[in-house]
Formats: sequence, structure tokens, C-alpha cells
Amino acid sequence: MSSSSSVNDLKEDVLFLHYETFYSLVKGNCGDIVLEIMQAQHISSVDCLLDHSSSSLSRLNNSSDLIIPEGLVQKFLFLSTLIIYSNFIMKSKIDFTCFNPMMANIIKNSITKERDYRYDSIVRQFAATSYILGDRSSYEFIHLNIPAFLPSVQSIQSVIASSKNHFTEGHFDFNRVDSTVTVSKVTYDTQTNTFIDFSLPLGQHGLPIIKSYSTDSFTCLENWYSNKPMAKSQVAHLIQPLSYSLENISPYLLAKYGTNNKFKAPYVISRWGYIYRQCKAKGVRIIGYSKDSNSRYLNAMRRSLGVFGDFVYDNRPDYYEINIPNTWNWLLVQSKQLFICMQEPHAYL
Repeated sequence: MSSSSSVNDLKEDVLFLHYETFYSLVKGNCGDIVLEIMQAQHISSVDCLLDHSSSSLSRLNNSSDLIIPEGLVQKFLFLSTLIIYSNFIMKSKIDFTCFNPMMANIIKNSITKERDYRYDSIVRQFAATSYILGDRSSYEFIHLNIPAFLPSVQSIQSVIASSKNHFTEGHFDFNRVDSTVTVSKVTYDTQTNTFIDFSLPLGQHGLPIIKSYSTDSFTCLENWYSNKPMAKSQVAHLIQPLSYSLENISPYLLAKYGTNNKFKAPYVISRWGYIYRQCKAKGVRIIGYSKDSNSRYLNAMRRSLGVFGDFVYDNRPDYYEINIPNTWNWLLVQSKQLFICMQEPHAYL
């Protein structure tokens, strides 16, 4: 090609040149040798060059691959990492259900203004879990160091606060499956305006009286700290579902509250009866209860099983009959039982 012209000098009408006018352009810009090659291959216009096909071009034209300019890859080095990552995903058996939306979310948010950031539902769930299992400091550390990844602390706090899974101390929720971690110190619940983990008094059906420690008075709170018993341990009512078709079903937390262990066996029996009736109303049959070696619970088990006596279930046609062999004279329980009791660390449903 002559030094006095270049492809930048070509006009748009070059696409409309054919035969002699096209050959004249080729000769003027590329010389006689290129002109002879064009004529020998019967290339008489630019269209002929655009329509040229070969095995290598066919693969490119028919492929769905995205071609990234080398200069762009050199400028943004993370693109090469993404290419390696995508090839790894194609061959890997690892589940990337969570990771892929996170990466896509970061990239989408990175090209928009911060006030327009949007977060995938999986990212929001991950953020809420990270905030709950970790703490505010660790969440803020991740939020600051990985831009466009997680919602702000204020946003995730609002999501958690508006959740229907809020847990009230001492409240028996038969409509919810929950796995809330118990807390072993006095804390303030902003939603119910109560102080948690004083020892809750027991009321009807042996249930703790919820919201017993709710006040707006600092003097009252000070008096509680001075005179009210603190919870020395936590009572957690867990339910373990049983199923023929499913294995390893996780137990869930029905209720949790603090106690100072100053209660009697009749409260336990009354509470078991209440739980039994409420679950039955929901179509769930309680098979039995279990507890550790706490003397009050062991006493309640002995009474409800009719050990050394009879525990009468008045007007309860739903009890079941235990066929006790005559030779089992060592088993001192009554044959009619509404539920069984055992010394185990789980409750069975």
C-alpha cells in the first residue's frame, strides 16, 4: 500500500465499487501485485471479501463465544480470572447456586449509582444470615471491603426487623418452625419492649408469663436487677418430627425462656398437657416427652407414667394402650398412656 494513502482515507462509497472502478482503487492503494491476486481470485468488489468463508471463519461465525479484545483484558485483569472461572464451572460438579448470583449482583451494581443498587433474593438471605451468625463489625468489614456486594447495615437491620420470624421469650408458637439461638444474658428486645432472661414466673398451664419484664422506668429496671431472680439456665422446648418417608429431619425450637429452676412437677405435667392439646388441634400427635436428669422432670415423668400409682386421663379417648407382658413385673407403669416419657436429650413427635 502506498505511503500516501491508508484505509482511513477510504470513503463509504467503496462498498459500491465493482470491477473496473474497484480494480482501479486496489491498484492505486495496493499496487499491481495485489491487483493481479484480486483478479486471479475473481474478487471484483468489497462484497466478495465480506462473503469470503473458510473453516476458521465458519467456526467463528457459528460460535456463541464472546471475543474480548486483548487490550481490554490487559486493562481489567479480573476478566481473565472470570474466563478461568467460567471454564471451571463448565467442568465442575460443585453447586454454584449461591456464588453465581453474588458475582452477577456485584457486576450489575458496579455499573450503576450506589442509590440504585439492587440485591438478588439469594444475596439478601446470605446477608441476613451473615449478620445474624456473625456480628455488626464483621458484617461492616465485608461490606466496606467488597463494594456493591452486601446491603448496608441499616438495610439488613430493617429486613430482619420486618421478618415474621421474630421470637418472643416464653411464647409457645405452634405455627412456626424456628431455630433461634438461646441467649444466656439479660438483653433488651426492642420489638416487645421487654428485658429477656430474668426468670419468668409460671402461670396457667405451667407456661411462663410472657412480657413479665416490660417497663419504661429505669427505677423499675434497677429494682428488678436487685430483687428479681435471674435466669440460671435456659428451658428450650424442642420438637423432633418422626417420618417413615424422610430421614434425619432436624428438630425445631417451639419455645425458649430463662428459669431459676424453682418450680414443681405439677407445672411440668400441666405444660406437657397443654402442648399435647395444642399440637393435636394442629393435627399433630405427640408421642412422648424426654428430658435430662432434672429431678422435677423425673418426678413429672414418674407421675404421668403412673409409676407406683395410676395417673387418670379423664375424658381422653385418644390415649393408647401399652401391651405389657405379664412377665415384666419390673415395669411399674400403667397400660393406658396419653404419651410416653423417657430420659433423653430430645423431645419426640
